[in-house]
This record gives sequence, structure tokens and C-alpha cells, in this order.
Amino acid sequence: MILFFLFTVSIIEISLFILMGDILGFWGTLFAVFITAWLGAKLVKKQGMDVLLSAENAIRQGKTPLKEVYAGICLLLAGALLVTPGFLTDGVGILLLMPWFRDILGIHLVTKIMQNPNFKVHASFKQNRDNGLYDDDIIDGDFTKHTPENKEHPNQKHLNKPN
Repeated sequence: MILFFLFTVSIIEISLFILMGDILGFWGTLFAVFITAWLGAKLVKKQGMDVLLSAENAIRQGKTPLKEVYAGICLLLAGALLVTPGFLTDGVGILLLMPWFRDILGIHLVTKIMQNPNFKVHASFKQNRDNGLYDDDIIDGDFTKHTPENKEHPNQKHLNKPN
């Protein structure tokens, strides 16, 4: 599957190079490839620093920087795609630089993960150590992959044992 994907992307990239070569000429196409790589690296660096500062602020406020980690992964992928010569990879890399696109992609990924019947999430709220009250910001979670051989929850065996 991955080999087919790489082959398809390569064919599309070669086709786009030929098309852009006809439109811009050899030097214009070469210039466009270098400009997108340079500009992409600059944008990834700036957005990466912004995400890093945002993550630092979230940590200082006692929050988990989940959105910032996701944005950092997207920026890392965008940087790799933008420095890879090609117009298709540049297009996808530019999309990953746009926060609105990352948000749409993130919602889609979370929806796909949550719809997967093989994964069940069990979460519970933890008590705050200072005042003993339940804290809505702290969630302790774990997941178990349920397969036909493993239909019952691992803790269920413990709970159902006779005394």
C-alpha cells in the first residue's frame, strides 16, 4: 500500500514538474522549487516558535498542551514536505501551515479514532490533592484494545472475583 502511494506521488510530482516546466521554463521551475523550500522553512520556523511559546504558556497554567503538540507534529510534517522538491508536496505542506486546515484535519482524525470499534477509552476524574475535590482539568485515562479474544475489560476480572 505504501509503495503504491509513493509511486503515485512520484508520478504526480514528475507530471507537475513537466507541466510547470512548460509554463515557467527550466529556470523558472527551479526557482519556484527553491523559493517554496526557503519560504516554507521560514514559515515553519516562525510558526514553530509560536507553538512552542503557546505550549510553554499552557504548561505554566497547568494545562496539557495537547493542541500545541498536535500543531508541532503538523508543522514538522509541513517542513519535511516543503523542503522536499515537488509541487504536490509543497501544496500539502502549505495546507499544514494553515491553522484552520490543521483544525479540520484534527477533528477528522479524532472522529475516525473515536469511531474505531477496536478502541475503547476509560477515563476517570482525579481528586485534587490540595483540597480533595474533583478537578475537571485532570483526567486520568487509559485504553484497551478490544479484540474478539479479549471481550471483557481487564479490570472486570478483578472486580468479579468472589471474596
